[in-house]
Amino acid sequence: AGLDFGAGGGTATPLAADCQGSCTAQEGSTVVTDTAGNLLFWTNGQTIWMADGSVMPNSDDLFANFSTTQATAFFPLNRERSKYAVITNTAHALYENEGELYYSVIDMSLNDGKGAVTIKNQPLWAGQSDYSSEALTAAPKTDGSGYWVITYRPGSTNLIVFEFTGEVLAVTPHEYAAGTTITKRNAGTIGFGTLNFNKMYNQLVMMAGAHCITGQSCTSERGVLRIADFDTTTGVVTNRFAWMHNSTNMSGYSASYSPGENYIYSTALYPERLYRYKIAGASTSTDIKNSEEYIANLDTTNSGGDTGGGQVLRAPNNKMYVANFGGSSISVINTPDATTTGGMTQVQRQNAIGWV
Repeated sequence: AGLDFGAGGGTATPLAADCQGSCTAQEGSTVVTDTAGNLLFWTNGQTIWMADGSVMPNSDDLFANFSTTQATAFFPLNRERSKYAVITNTAHALYENEGELYYSVIDMSLNDGKGAVTIKNQPLWAGQSDYSSEALTAAPKTDGSGYWVITYRPGSTNLIVFEFTGEVLAVTPHEYAAGTTITKRNAGTIGFGTLNFNKMYNQLVMMAGAHCITGQSCTSERGVLRIADFDTTTGVVTNRFAWMHNSTNMSGYSASYSPGENYIYSTALYPERLYRYKIAGASTSTDIKNSEEYIANLDTTNSGGDTGGGQVLRAPNNKMYVANFGGSSISVINTPDATTTGGMTQVQRQNAIGWV
């Protein structure tokens, strides 16, 4: 299932996958388009499907876990976009092994211009293991020479930054502490997680599910939210704020900036909830925590059960969308930067016509 925002990015139209029924993603999926917005390919981290629904040659058995919040990240390796890097993530929330990152390369000159994988499952950090969470993202370098790849280390939530310059991977990553003591809630749980940038890639927000700030209440999978500045020239991370997610002991899952970057929206699972935090004008982490608003129950069946509450992301049309696990519709936040939320009137269901 998908959304097509058109060439202008203003209208969301349901888009049925040509391979529906055979191409599925249990959690994280990543879509790649050309500069005009035309679909090139997408993946669940293990297999890459092309726009016509067929499997890209040599793209099966990529190293990623099928149940990972952000299973993959893509970026072009040159200005011509003739090659792409695919970063895959083996993390999983329910096991002690936190996972590793791998990269593969797509050559778009092959397969009649539709691409094929030529380099496959190369470790980003050779000789290292158990360092990646379920959170994974990438950001362009300021000068256009490459990309930064970012995850966080579970247990400490230190941000780990890898550097790509062209097709060359700088194998020694930099690691940046959270600035406050953050630990996993218990030894057997890693936690869900996301890393999402603002529009200019100079700030990022982290959701570290099943983590807690030492000294604060940590009786469930509430999770920690963290905002940091990011230097796209050097890859340096500078901490700004960190606070515990929600106040009702629900499992923190994802977080993202509103289009105007005045707020952070976040989701929780089991049961599913949508929250909002005001970051505009905030001076301290306490300011942000005190602004916490409960927006809506995302249960698409309205039964109060454990469906709904997937990732929340901003879209080109200045709205935000939430994937509802177990539902046949998604939630849309029509006015995410409005001063008042108006309770549930801000969140609407959007039927998944023609979708799985």
